[in-house]
Parts: sequence; C-alpha cells; structure tokens
Amino acid sequence: KLMNQDNKLVIGGLAAVAAGVILYSLFHNQNKHHLTEEEIDSKLRERVKRRSEQELENMMIKFKRENPRGTFKDFMADHFQENIKREGNNIILDPSVRNHEWEGRFERVKASQPFHELGPLPID
Repeated sequence: KLMNQDNKLVIGGLAAVAAGVILYSLFHNQNKHHLTEEEIDSKLRERVKRRSEQELENMMIKFKRENPRGTFKDFMADHFQENIKREGNNIILDPSVRNHEWEGRFERVKASQPFHELGPLPID
C-alpha cells in the first residue's frame, strides 16, 4: 500500500488548491484580454491619476464652498504648505504648482459643482 489515507487527503487537498488557483487566475484575468504587464501598469497608472485628480478637485470644491473669496494661494497655504513659502504676510507659490494641472484646475473648478464620487482606490 503506497497510498495511505493521509497521503490521499494531502494529494486531494493539493489538487483542490491547484484547481482553485487555476480558476482564480482564469476568472481574475478574464477582463485583462491578454494585456501585457506594461499595458496593465499603464491602465492602473491612468486610474490612479484620474482618482487623484478627482480627489484634488473635491478638495478645491470644498475649499471654495467654505471660502468664497479664497484664492489659489490661500488654498495651497491651507492644504499644501510644502508648496509655498511665506515672506511676512506674502505667500510665494512654488513654480511647480503654477501650471494647468494645479492653478489652472483651481480656476476651472466651481464651488457649485458636485463632488466626485471616488469609490474604492483603484489598486487592481
């Protein structure tokens, strides 16, 4: 008797685990349409970037609702102090935020617009 009851249980368990891994892999990857790792990474980066942009816009909407006369400098001083320098009462903005993505977005976002529904983090 080469196969005792314990060995049969172990082999049966391993077969079940292997089948589960294969089924999970097939199910998990069914929507990937055989994308390369680079394509998957690129799509994930796009989703994370979009969610980050929506989160930033939500912060701007909230700030504008609470501070109707608030400026971009005020917003940055309240939320991103690492990107400002104070000289007396003056706020000096870091050049890295004086662009379309930050300052331009602040100008485009309106206090009256609805918040973005963010949902879960796009980590997969």
